[in-house]
Amino acid sequence: MSSVDVVVPCFRYGHFLRECVESVLTQSGPELRVLIIDDASPDNTAEVAQELRCSDPRVDYRRHIWNQGLIATANEGIAWASADYMLLLSADDYLLPGALSRSVDLMDNHPSVAFTFGGAVVLDQRGDHPFYRSYYGTEVDLRTRILSGLEVHHS
Repeated sequence: MSSVDVVVPCFRYGHFLRECVESVLTQSGPELRVLIIDDASPDNTAEVAQELRCSDPRVDYRRHIWNQGLIATANEGIAWASADYMLLLSADDYLLPGALSRSVDLMDNHPSVAFTFGGAVVLDQRGDHPFYRSYYGTEVDLRTRILSGLEVHHS
């Protein structure tokens, strides 16, 4: 069975962090590890991350003593990851059920595939009024397609 390390850089998103991590931990299929990196958040990120780490052995956590910025924090997480596959997931994002399983299955069955992506469900700040966005038009595209590196989509 393939494994996935999900890197979650977090700065001032403690109020989103629990739902983000729980959306990963409830995924079925691959072996999972969640790597949270708190970039010296002044909010409750440290407390939420510690609770998540203590409640599930698949969660690991690091905290910066000073803010290093998103790029440095993301690069640290990428270097920390050691699984077969890695996902960089923003702390204010969530995975829909089956997202990791679909991606891992596709990549396991097509070793030449370098990365996967899907559409998004976008909510306003209150969590209301969802709309669906796809990188291939306004409707969510549920078909699986493998694109060559030469294919470019223009809107």
